[in-house]
Amino acid sequence: MATRYALNVTFRFLPESVPNFLEGFKPVHRRLRKEPLLLSFDIGQSTEDPGLVRFIETWKCEPKDIMAVIQSDYFKDFLANNKTLVTEPTKVEFFKITEDWKI
Repeated sequence: MATRYALNVTFRFLPESVPNFLEGFKPVHRRLRKEPLLLSFDIGQSTEDPGLVRFIETWKCEPKDIMAVIQSDYFKDFLANNKTLVTEPTKVEFFKITEDWKI
C-alpha cells in the first residue's frame, strides 16, 4: 500500500460566514470526490469556536501530489473567490499516517 497522508486545512471565519462558505464549496466537493487518490474527506466545525472550520482529508499519495490538486483551477478559483470570508491566514498541515496504529 502506498504511504498515506492526512491533510488538515484550517479556516477561520466570522461564524455567520460559515454557511456561505460551505454552500459555495459544494461544486468543489463534487469534483474533489472524483479524485482517485483521495481516500476520505470530512469537514469539521469547532464546537467551541464556530468560526473555525477544518478540512480533514486522507490521501494515498505524497504531499506534493496533494498540493497539485489543491492548486488545480477548480480548487484555486474557489479559494480566491472566498478569500474575503477568511479572517486569518489559512493553515495547511500534512501528517504521515502511522500504519501500525490503524483500526
